[in-house]
Amino acid sequence: MKVIITALLLMSSFTLTATGQEPGPQPPIVLEWADSLKGAGQTDDGVREFIGNVKFRQGNVTVTCDRAVQDIAVNRARLYGHVVIKQGTMKMQAPYVSYDGNSSVARADSGVIVVDEGKTVTAKHGTYSTRLHTANFVDSVVAVDDTSTIWSDRATYNKDTRISSAAGRVVVRDTVEIAWMRADSLFNDPASDIIKILGNAAVWQCREDTLFIVADSIIIYKAPSEMYIARGNVELVNGNIAARADSIDFTDSSGRFNLVRDPTLWADSMQLVADTINVMAPKRKLESITGSQHSIMVSRSDTVRTDRYDQISGDTIILNISEDTVRNLIAFGDAKSITWRIEDDEPQGMAQFASDSIKAFFLEGTPKDIYWLGGVQGQHHPEKIASRRVAEYLLPGFVWRTDRPAMRAIPLPFTPAPFRTQPQRRPPSPEQLPGKMK
Repeated sequence: MKVIITALLLMSSFTLTATGQEPGPQPPIVLEWADSLKGAGQTDDGVREFIGNVKFRQGNVTVTCDRAVQDIAVNRARLYGHVVIKQGTMKMQAPYVSYDGNSSVARADSGVIVVDEGKTVTAKHGTYSTRLHTANFVDSVVAVDDTSTIWSDRATYNKDTRISSAAGRVVVRDTVEIAWMRADSLFNDPASDIIKILGNAAVWQCREDTLFIVADSIIIYKAPSEMYIARGNVELVNGNIAARADSIDFTDSSGRFNLVRDPTLWADSMQLVADTINVMAPKRKLESITGSQHSIMVSRSDTVRTDRYDQISGDTIILNISEDTVRNLIAFGDAKSITWRIEDDEPQGMAQFASDSIKAFFLEGTPKDIYWLGGVQGQHHPEKIASRRVAEYLLPGFVWRTDRPAMRAIPLPFTPAPFRTQPQRRPPSPEQLPGKMK
């Protein structure tokens, strides 16, 4: 039997909260259609069952399903089969939904799909508050829109503010920036164009050379110009460049990287350590690297005698780069150098100099020609003498790190975190070690 009634009497105690309605008197629930109706008990505390093509509404909330069971006394309903709840632009679909009229929360525990203004979220479990306009999702959560896909264990979404968050094995694929992200949690505020990825955070930006950044946290500002701010145990890999620091900022429009707090940068076979390091790579074409304050560049070109290091230090060191290869270096401000000479694969001793500035030209990562300019002091140590005192020929601030970051594989969704950042500390310099000469 088909039933088309206004169910004001039967459903007056069961309340769905429509948009803009505060707790208190609510618009009446109107049953627009049901193929059949069964009831038991009193009008104000009984159970009502609506069967077949059920549709009812309250304010701007509409519900359709195959069957609905209403428990009037506790103000709850169970909705079965092809359940669809609509409120404005939001649509929630599930095979089964329980609705609590007291809290205005619809719960789906057998799979759920929520669609709102181009965004689709699926999960094994989900809730939606018709009062707060907030959706929560748990287990195998996948959120898709026209620019990205987000996988996570848990997620929340506010229909009004469009602010969303995700937690647990978060993986993001950005089809606009051609990027991937991985983190323990993510926060996205479209109104302010801010994305925060927190805990074991990593970003892969895949262009001509993949830019890889991993840190304790990464904040991405999308406007006015895309900017990455990475904090805590930061690692960076881009082409032939790798770096570590406690903090790295990157502005995409200018191609400028700022590394501060214990930074170390590797370029080709060279290692640069300074108080701060700036990298210029407009349009991802590496042009220069500048180390400021207590800067020292170290390279190890002798593959046989691996305890010998070429070193250049100064207040400021600038590496000029072309076609991803270091071409020359300029050091100025209390500039010093130690270079080991090799001719026909035979060691020829060591030269140690100090001057106002130093300019060096490189061939395949090895100093080829070096010029000392202004106030030059120094001497050459023949191989017979230098070979017995190799460990002493280290400039102040010397350090050789073996923890150069490497590119990591892009993670698959819903897999354990493939890595976790660990605190990295610069090894002690020779003057900090007992028994070592400065």
